[in-house]
Amino acid sequence: MFLATTTPNPLLGSFSSTNSIANVWTQNNYSYTAVTSGTLTLNFILTSNSKFDWYIDDVSVYNSTSTELLTNGDFQSSTTLVGWASGNSGSCGSNTGISTSNGHMSTQSYVDQCSGQTAWIQQSFSVTNGDLYSISFWYFLDHVNPGLGSGVVQLDVTIS
Repeated sequence: MFLATTTPNPLLGSFSSTNSIANVWTQNNYSYTAVTSGTLTLNFILTSNSKFDWYIDDVSVYNSTSTELLTNGDFQSSTTLVGWASGNSGSCGSNTGISTSNGHMSTQSYVDQCSGQTAWIQQSFSVTNGDLYSISFWYFLDHVNPGLGSGVVQLDVTIS
């Protein structure tokens, strides 16, 4: 578990194969104090290669009254990314999206298997100036091909 208070730094966390344990679900928790009222966006920016894939699951943002502000943070609503915007830097096709084989507490999660390219998912939510928000998510760095390939393996989590 990692705890950070971020006001207003847009980078919540940065993870890679050098600072993450492979093949283990890892939880990250953050406290964020809004410096303005309006809409913020939680972003997951993922880069994989032929050795590693990323999984994201159980994403939540709670306000000070413990109200969940995200939709489908557990990725269970559908086999598509309901509630999330997504994209990638190339032609990843079906190599990103909902996985039905590796979830943290259930069967589904978001997976990035887009080797050598960057994929992203994001969701926006409303905030009030001065209020404290609790942000939590789990990630899994899947070491799928030991010894094969090289290149960047990165997960950046930002709020903007």
